Amino acid sequence: MNNFFETSTKKSKKRPLGRFARGLRALFNLVLVLGVSAVVVVACLYMFVVKEFEGGLDRTYPEL
Repeated sequence: MNNFFETSTKKSKKRPLGRFARGLRALFNLVLVLGVSAVVVVACLYMFVVKEFEGGLDRTYPEL
């Protein structure tokens, strides 16, 4: 019973995506992954700086 949810026996007339659309989708996915990665890296760097310089972030000038 493979066609349990099948409501029609007609095949869909959906055309496969063209080369341009596939490239655009791949570019979007790449930008999305790189954006999320950049956010994670910035958040990790921020946490590192906050942990490393706990009490000294409110000073205007560093101690020389």
